[in-house]
Amino acid sequence: SGDQEALSRLLRHPDIMRLILTMARHRVGTADADDVYQEVCLRIALKLHTWQETGKLTNWIRRMTVNCCYKILQQQTQEREKQQGWKTLVEVLQEDSPQMARIQ
Repeated sequence: SGDQEALSRLLRHPDIMRLILTMARHRVGTADADDVYQEVCLRIALKLHTWQETGKLTNWIRRMTVNCCYKILQQQTQEREKQQGWKTLVEVLQEDSPQMARIQ
């Protein structure tokens, strides 16, 4: 349909791609910028009907990009904390159990 074609053109527009990827690279780094781009594109596709036409579309996309970056950073922080928690648990177990120390 026409709406899908317009959405596809919007998401592939060089200025929109550059906007999202540049913001993502600055906030989450190059390695995760593509993930942010994909998430933003998905959110745009799902929520374009909620955009208030009184504001600029690029501002709405910027806000969405920032929110996706925060989400990824939060997930990375939670994963690091989880890994640190497991590391601490293993260290405690090693201190308390000579058998556990031999496993490592």
